[in-house]
Amino acid sequence: MVISQELEAEIFKVLSRPYWNAWWSTGKVGFAVQPFERSDLKYITKRLEDTLVMVVGARQTGKTTMVSQIIKGKLAEGVEPKRLLYAELDEESLQLACKPECLLMDVIETYQKRVLKEDLWSVQSPTYLFLDEVQSVPNWASVLKSLKPTANVKVLATGSASVRITQAGRETLPGRKAVYKVFPLKFADACRLSNKWADGDNHRKIEEWRYKLREALVNSINGRNPKLLLEALGDCKIAFTPTLLQMAAAAEDYLLIGGYPKPVTTPDRQEAQRLLDDYAEDVIMKDLMPWFGVRDHANAKKLLYLLASANGQELNVNTLLQRLQGSNRITLEKYVNAFEETALVTLVDNWSKSKMGSTKHPKVYFNDCGLRNAILGQYGAPASDAELGVLAETAVHDHLRRLAFKVNGSQECGVLFNRGAQGNETDFVMKLSQQQETLPIEVKFRRQAGKRSAAGIRRFVNEEKTPGFGLTITQDEIIADDQQAGIPLWMFLMLC
Repeated sequence: MVISQELEAEIFKVLSRPYWNAWWSTGKVGFAVQPFERSDLKYITKRLEDTLVMVVGARQTGKTTMVSQIIKGKLAEGVEPKRLLYAELDEESLQLACKPECLLMDVIETYQKRVLKEDLWSVQSPTYLFLDEVQSVPNWASVLKSLKPTANVKVLATGSASVRITQAGRETLPGRKAVYKVFPLKFADACRLSNKWADGDNHRKIEEWRYKLREALVNSINGRNPKLLLEALGDCKIAFTPTLLQMAAAAEDYLLIGGYPKPVTTPDRQEAQRLLDDYAEDVIMKDLMPWFGVRDHANAKKLLYLLASANGQELNVNTLLQRLQGSNRITLEKYVNAFEETALVTLVDNWSKSKMGSTKHPKVYFNDCGLRNAILGQYGAPASDAELGVLAETAVHDHLRRLAFKVNGSQECGVLFNRGAQGNETDFVMKLSQQQETLPIEVKFRRQAGKRSAAGIRRFVNEEKTPGFGLTITQDEIIADDQQAGIPLWMFLMLC
């Protein structure tokens, strides 16, 4: 494909911006790269070497920061600067200059002619393409398929429309690829980023014990006995004895402010509230309205507020329709699905024997406690015991998905809830792919949860196929029982 010299010059001007591809002229990244690294950065960097990587997640969760860190690392490894391309495909100047279906190919043509000076389809040395917000280009998957990413063409594509990107990749890009979902910082990473929660010594202990506890959990699951996990929990408590109250307080603080990186490091709570308000507004304006056909800005914003109010509850469409004037069921469901696809909320299905996830009457959970609180105008504000219980359940759900990835090796292994025949519930059920079993989890975030609090776990263990025990997430108790292991919230969040 041949593009005009004028268009090529315009695209090259955009690509050569100091905060994009400064290394072409200077040999180094043209802006300060965040020194803090998420714990999943190493995994993504490693996968990039052998497959096409698609990183999806909500806006402002750190996807672009990880890309800049990977680029800086590649330059440090000695990769030629000309073999690194970064492009924000939703950039307005590119969108205006190029036809939508030609944008990505125009960028690639300009890059290989002006910078690489080789045919990208036949390069002999590793060459890296970092493509941000790929959902902005309608045919991005077809273009990447034509490139046939190989040992010498490495592609990392990011985007904030997870289902759309995943489906396009699955349909158009068969073969080796990895889709990785990025969420706001988990508790352990937020502790490392925010020194107000943990000092250097605690950082070291957090890194040490997150792996020890996770290994003990896996061994207990495989051995069908909670004893190994309970022993590790006791040893962990001893190791953290000087700072037990500090870690418990850090977990409660995490429930109030969440894990979006910039708000975590913003001491002014009002400023952090404003940042999260802006994030939610950006999702509506930059994702829902242009890409999902959402037309009613006011109703979309009101729906997000109603979902925040109903966080942790079953999604009641009829109740929502009564509150949203002028909406119908089809429109409402489209809006809810759009919020889920842009990774603000997750709909959690009911586990059943006949099928692993019944979509009838799902529960809705925000993917970040801080965002949920900000939408309600309560960011960082003190919460009642009942409210803390809801937030603890929200954080546990979020971290269970991360634990499922660590235990099962896939982010597709789901986390569900279960309602028994008599109406009694088990808060969460995590699939265990290797054993074809499920692990029940109850959240009892109150003082002195006690052994009697495990009724939901006992019912599930006795009736369903499980490792023989479940987990109860408590406020500060370690509960030893033959059918449950009680874990303080901060320890559970740490091990995920």
